[in-house]
Amino acid sequence: MTQLPNENHNTPFQQMIKRSRRKYIIITILLSLFSAALLIYSIITGSRFIIEEKRDNYKEMYGVVQGANVTSYSERYNYNLFSIDVITTYHKQLGDQYIVWDKTTTSIPAVGEIKMIDNESGLINIDAKTSEKRNIKHNNFSNQKVASFYYPNISYETLPKDLDKAVKMDPNKIIEVALSFNRPITITKLIEAFGEQNKTVKWLWVNNVSNSELKQLEEGNNGGDSKTVSATDAYGVRVNFPTYPYSEEISDIHLGEFSNYLIYKKDEKELEKIFETTKHNMKNGEITLNGAIVTGTPKELEKYKNVPFIRSSVIGAAIEQN
Repeated sequence: MTQLPNENHNTPFQQMIKRSRRKYIIITILLSLFSAALLIYSIITGSRFIIEEKRDNYKEMYGVVQGANVTSYSERYNYNLFSIDVITTYHKQLGDQYIVWDKTTTSIPAVGEIKMIDNESGLINIDAKTSEKRNIKHNNFSNQKVASFYYPNISYETLPKDLDKAVKMDPNKIIEVALSFNRPITITKLIEAFGEQNKTVKWLWVNNVSNSELKQLEEGNNGGDSKTVSATDAYGVRVNFPTYPYSEEISDIHLGEFSNYLIYKKDEKELEKIFETTKHNMKNGEITLNGAIVTGTPKELEKYKNVPFIRSSVIGAAIEQN
């Protein structure tokens, strides 16, 4: 009787096929794992490159256009898989000293919009008004006063004249004062009035409001404080020798900075309107100015008391000299 071959018995050829198949599966799995790892590495590396490019561009312009006499001083980074959180601490500089003014956390994703996710400072309103019937705001970090500007060509119940107080303060203090003008003027005219080498000028409030907006403010029934601009919210350009010169060059610098600023801000339409109004209000190729921030000792501030186009002055931060 003929015996059938055992079905479980593999011939050498069949064993070779099975070994080859196992090798193929192992190689395929290894190649798949390697490809997946390479893909993940490429995505993470590419994302990190994009994030850092966006971060570098963002860092160059952030805090330059908005916020009177506020400068970005230090940054800390928290890296996530596809984004980076930038924790920025802002300072005001008075003399050779810095005071903490604001702290923000901004998320910069590889894909999508840059968003501010936390703003720690806030402003504290003092309920009691001054004798001039105006509210006084204080910064949450430093408890320093927040200065404010007054528009030209708008009537107010009262116009503060804090320069009179500033020049009588402790001679050892450095004081920040927001000066508001009675009409928009060019940087050339400002230099003629303030002097060419005036290093007490720290920030310029740019004229970015239209005549129709001024008319609406004038005709509005809101209180006087609604017609003022907090120095923290004002748009303008800093003056800092030699990077941001106190000269006609400031017009091109401001427009260039603002143009870059528009790229990264969420509320683009509002800012585009401000940008276009700024350009519309230019005169003889120069941006026009509604005010300025100056800092100095009481003696250094005396020269501003008799400038005819200064309609109001508001004290901001003040510190003792070292």
